[in-house]
Amino acid sequence: MGNDSYIALLVPGHLPRELENAFHLSIGSLVIDIVNTTPENEWLTAAYLISEAINEYSDFKKKVTISMPFHNEERLYHILSHMANCPIHSIRVHNISSSGELDRFESILQDTLPMNQSTCIELVVDHIKALESLEQICSRSKRIHAVIPGAYALLYSMSDEKRRRGILMDMKKRIVGCANALGLKAIDSTYVNYLDADKFEHDCRVSNEMGFIGRTFVHPSQINKFYKMQGGTLS
Repeated sequence: MGNDSYIALLVPGHLPRELENAFHLSIGSLVIDIVNTTPENEWLTAAYLISEAINEYSDFKKKVTISMPFHNEERLYHILSHMANCPIHSIRVHNISSSGELDRFESILQDTLPMNQSTCIELVVDHIKALESLEQICSRSKRIHAVIPGAYALLYSMSDEKRRRGILMDMKKRIVGCANALGLKAIDSTYVNYLDADKFEHDCRVSNEMGFIGRTFVHPSQINKFYKMQGGTLS
C-alpha cells in the first residue's frame, strides 16, 4: 500500500471515554459506530455524544466518518439532526439494498446536514440484493466515494466455514472490481480478533493483494501492527 492507503479506527459511539481516547490518538481518521458496537436503544444518546465529541475535539482535525444503518427513516432524521453543525467527512451506511433506498438516504442527508453538503457516502455491502446490483447503486450518487464489504450479515447463517470463506472472497473481488471501474475506494472490512496477530497480518496481506487500499481497525494495536508492516509506527 502506498501513501494513499486508508487507515481508520472504529470507535463505539455510545462510550464517552472511548471517544475521548480516540480523538487523542495520532491517527487521522475515525469511524464512529452507531451500528455494530452500539446497542440500538442507545443510538440517539450516541448521536448526542458524538456531536459533543466532534465539536469539543475539533482542534485535532480528525476526518470523522459516522457508521450507521439505513434502518428506520424517522430515527435517522433524529440521529443526523444531532450532527447538523458537525464537520463530518463521510457517512458509512449499512443496509442499503437498492438505488431507491440510496435515493431516500441521500435525501435524508440533504435535509438533516445542510452545512455538510460535501459529506461523502461509504456504501457497506451487507445485503445480497446490493451485491447483485452493486454497479447500479454505486453509480447512482456522486456522493459515494468508497465501497466496503459487510460480510457478516450475508454469511452469518452459513455453518460451512470453507463455503463461507469462498463466498466472502468472491464478494470482495466483486467490490474491488466495481470500485476500480467507477473510480471509488475499495476499503476492506474490519478484522475483529485483534489478539491473533499472525492471522491478522495474513489477512492484511491478502487484502492488499486483492486491491483494497486499507481497512478500518477495531483496536490501536492493529494499527501499530499494520504500520510496522509498512515500515512505520503509531505513537
